Amino acid sequence: MICASDIRHMIASLEDATEEPHHHLTSFRINGKIFATMPADASFLNIFVNEQEREAMLGMHPNAYEKVWWGKKVIGIRALPEKAQKEDVARLLKIACQDKS
Repeated sequence: MICASDIRHMIASLEDATEEPHHHLTSFRINGKIFATMPADASFLNIFVNEQEREAMLGMHPNAYEKVWWGKKVIGIRALPEKAQKEDVARLLKIACQDKS
């Protein structure tokens, strides 16, 4: 199981990543661009990765991840901390951060 402190530790390892409020969520940003969001209770983590990474992770671990929808468009992947693996989440965060930088 991944907790909020695990997620914040992963984010802290990403150079120049910051944490800021975003509506009712916490956002993680690079150069002002959001690459992940999470509620205060860390019940999920939205990671804004590209389609290729998203679909690969959904195919490998369908019980640990869900698509994040914005209207009719899929914009990322939702990690479920009680099921997702730390290594996978860390890799996805790194990719999302790099994609936004």
